Amino acid sequence: MKTRLAFAAFTLWLAGGVVLGGGADLRKELKELQGTWSTEKDGKSASMVISKKDFTFTMTAEGKKGVAKGTVTIDPAKNPKHIDFTIKEGDGEFEKYAGKTSVAIYELKGDTLRWSANEPGKDARPTAFPEKDGDSGDHLTLTLKREKK
Repeated sequence: MKTRLAFAAFTLWLAGGVVLGGGADLRKELKELQGTWSTEKDGKSASMVISKKDFTFTMTAEGKKGVAKGTVTIDPAKNPKHIDFTIKEGDGEFEKYAGKTSVAIYELKGDTLRWSANEPGKDARPTAFPEKDGDSGDHLTLTLKREKK
């Protein structure tokens, strides 16, 4: 269950696209989120590519791989900042989340992106980051590093 939730949340994040309501702060934040982000821990790996309004999320855990694609919406004015991933299509563990949204929070510091997301389709957005990354049963929290070009 925890692996499935972690896989789903991570895939949702990677698979979505970014939708912005306008404004200089939103455009600046979106520009800072562009790129490829990745992490690996305890035999599990995840990567996310954010490009303009789209995202692709790939997660590998326990020999299973899943990919999710979709749109992402951010609201950097919130505290903590909000990021939502709407999965348009998915395969493997993420196929069942097509059409659903994962609501999350994020923190961006230079080349480090930390986010905490719920299972796609659930409405309970995390309100704060836990002390440790991982799957809490309700939310998946990851710290990703920007890959150098």
